[in-house]
Amino acid sequence: MSGNSGTYRINIFSLTVYFIVCLLTILLGTWFLTFLQIQSSFLAFTVFCFILIAGQYPARKLSRAKVEIRLTDQYFEHKWIQIYFWSRQPDVKLDWSDIIDYHFQPDRSFDKFQLTLPNKTGYRIYWMNFLPLDDDFKKFQREFPNYIQRRSDLGQVHIVKGKNIYQQRGMKMVFGLMTVMCAVLFGVKIINPESGPSWPTLGVLGTALAFYWLKINQYKN
Repeated sequence: MSGNSGTYRINIFSLTVYFIVCLLTILLGTWFLTFLQIQSSFLAFTVFCFILIAGQYPARKLSRAKVEIRLTDQYFEHKWIQIYFWSRQPDVKLDWSDIIDYHFQPDRSFDKFQLTLPNKTGYRIYWMNFLPLDDDFKKFQREFPNYIQRRSDLGQVHIVKGKNIYQQRGMKMVFGLMTVMCAVLFGVKIINPESGPSWPTLGVLGTALAFYWLKINQYKN
């Protein structure tokens, strides 16, 4: 990792490429199980899980790039150290006066950092938070808000901390609707165990709701 507090080396990911590779892995795994004609449900499930886990390697490899972010007096700079193999994007240099706000947004798999620019444009990067690679993202996440606050206090920049998705009214409305729908599904399952989604599916839905409830409460202030 970098020793300079204003320079950060970070592994970033393309969500589109990552999920496309994961989807192809699922399709390949389904075809492979059909081809093998495994009779045991447990063995078929085990093989499928192994394929999904093994598929993480190409998904991470093909969707990853590495950048160096520098915070200078004049600019926010993004320099490619290792660019996506399929991309030819140039380095990014943003004048502080063009940045309206920023926010960090955690999620279950990828954390997002975003800068809002004029004309509703933006700069954003995604960082994988499960089995993360060794880099400076957490350090950047700690130090960037303090850097902006110090420069704002001196009148050098006019950048505010924006709202992430958990702080927006629309997300709270969606969460409320999902909660009602899940409650109905749980109620139907309890009344008639043979109907509706399976208990494992309901368990996954319940876990997702718990995660987003915690995040909404974490950022409500």
